[in-house]
Amino acid sequence: MLELLEKTYIAYGFPLAFQASSPVSGDSSENVTSKNPAAVPQGGIYEFLFGSPIGFMVLSLAMLYLMVILPQQRTAKKQQNEMASMLKNLKKNDRVVTSSGIHGVVLAASSDVPTVTIRIDDATNAKMTLNREAITTVFKEEAKTSG
Repeated sequence: MLELLEKTYIAYGFPLAFQASSPVSGDSSENVTSKNPAAVPQGGIYEFLFGSPIGFMVLSLAMLYLMVILPQQRTAKKQQNEMASMLKNLKKNDRVVTSSGIHGVVLAASSDVPTVTIRIDDATNAKMTLNREAITTVFKEEAKTSG
């Protein structure tokens, strides 16, 4: 039975000091702890994190959260704030692209109205009214310089 326990300890990565302190005789676990208190692991954060598979999984998940998930959340929040400010600051003559790929020029945009009117065709003067959330990209109308 003791050999099976030692193989199990080695397979699950228990510290070698714990393995070496196990008795050679076939005593039960209650007798082992009363005769040799060093046979019981002392605990501590180092032994929890690196001495057991559960601790190592906790450490791995914490590193995953800190290095992957948290920066991704920050980036998404920053992009969401930029998009909200861009939609709030829509002005006349801004060139826009909608989520369905329609290109147009803003004709009327008021910050208190949730819709925007855009001109989608110069030749026929076709207009379209859509929600602000449908706009994905805004190209500010630049002052044209004569050269």
